[in-house]
Amino acid sequence: RLERGLTATAQDVEACAPDTIILATGAETPWDGPALDDGLPLPSLRALVQDALRRAGPMGDGLLLIDRDDSIWVYRAAELLADRFATVTVLSEWEVPAQREPLVVRQGMLERLAARRVRVENNARVDLAPDDLMQGAVGFHHLLTGARLRVEGIDAVAHASPRRPRTALLTALRERGHAPQVIGDAYQPRALMQAVAEGRRAGQAIR
Repeated sequence: RLERGLTATAQDVEACAPDTIILATGAETPWDGPALDDGLPLPSLRALVQDALRRAGPMGDGLLLIDRDDSIWVYRAAELLADRFATVTVLSEWEVPAQREPLVVRQGMLERLAARRVRVENNARVDLAPDDLMQGAVGFHHLLTGARLRVEGIDAVAHASPRRPRTALLTALRERGHAPQVIGDAYQPRALMQAVAEGRRAGQAIR
């Protein structure tokens, strides 16, 4: 039995009368981005992607993504948005983009980003200055050299915060006396390969 397009509740799970419950409910990005000069937080990358999927056509000239999560989904989002913006730049504080992913995954990711001309600035800590923003630019400090640099031609900025597990369904089930097995990002946000391996082990254990 496969149910799609459903946000499951504890009652939905119990209605299936399961012998074993395995939760792969994923992770969420709950934290707002850095505040702009007017006190409002930056839009989240998730909200921007959802907006892009709801409407067609160009969305702007230059997009800047602030990567605080360092996961593959940030760069897959950049690939998607590269078709909607003339330029896409990712600022990341890490030395290697999506460094927790296997090497072969990163190689494919970097090839696709290069083909779409997505610019990735590593060792970059964003410095949101009102004067820069008024000029359509975003400043950042290079963590190795200390130099302050700018990305020009920006008319949209989005923020990818660190992920955390979605726990609402887990909590509800535990309150009803169940002890679900939790796998993948629902246990701890990591790479896709780890989630696949945990799912395989969970499936083999109940055969």
